[in-house]
Amino acid sequence: MFKFHKYINNKSLLTVKINISKLILPSLEVHLTDHCNLNCKGCSHFSNISDEYFLDISEFERDLKELCGKFKIYRIILLGGEPLLHPKITEFVSICKNISPISQIEIVSNGILLPSLQKDKLDYIKNNANIILSKYPVTSDKFSQYLDLTDTANMQNKLIYIRNSFRKYINLNGNSNIKKEYSICIMKQCTTLFNGHLYNCPFALYVKYFNKKFNQNITVSQGIDIYKSNPKQILQYLNKPIETCKYCTFENDQNASFAWEQSKGLMEEWVLK
Repeated sequence: MFKFHKYINNKSLLTVKINISKLILPSLEVHLTDHCNLNCKGCSHFSNISDEYFLDISEFERDLKELCGKFKIYRIILLGGEPLLHPKITEFVSICKNISPISQIEIVSNGILLPSLQKDKLDYIKNNANIILSKYPVTSDKFSQYLDLTDTANMQNKLIYIRNSFRKYINLNGNSNIKKEYSICIMKQCTTLFNGHLYNCPFALYVKYFNKKFNQNITVSQGIDIYKSNPKQILQYLNKPIETCKYCTFENDQNASFAWEQSKGLMEEWVLK
């Protein structure tokens, strides 16, 4: 079954044919890089202790085509790490537009690299994606400049994440109540795509860097293979707890939150005791 969907994008009214028999994947997160140009204590994506990694553009294109054959995706969020570190960022935006024209494309960035981007590259990004800036205490002095560089007619580009504090959320004992943790999880809607697999949240995948750095054995999710699974199987997988959840602790704890500061690369930055 098909319908025609009209929406505003890049200041033009477009008409796109959509297969409404497809199931919905509300949002999709993709790391363009795992590493970052900031060094945040307790980074929830472990970018401060990650390997240098740049997503292969052919892999991304192949995986997105596969997903869009099975789902309507309303938001594609390009992040990291710091996504502007990827030299082919405009090509990723173009692929998103071509494969999934109904998707809202978002780039989550600390903004530091915006002033150094070539004008044509920055203009392309601004006209075809929403730039969502994360504001940290260390970037406060120049943040107005970063914000000005995102200025377009699309006021959604003014969305800002304030990052004045982070929180600890790892239970090294691995004895958390899986169902309870999943019910209160603040990351379970962050469906993450990597290497032909979907993951319930970034922690389930990127905790591999924590394990490597600190010689731990927290369960790293294997995700679900998007090529070997049908849409219903994928959604069933994404909407239930996984083994990694037993290492999470999102209950209220006065010792969990801490003010933003530079990381020293210590295990205690993530572990709640």
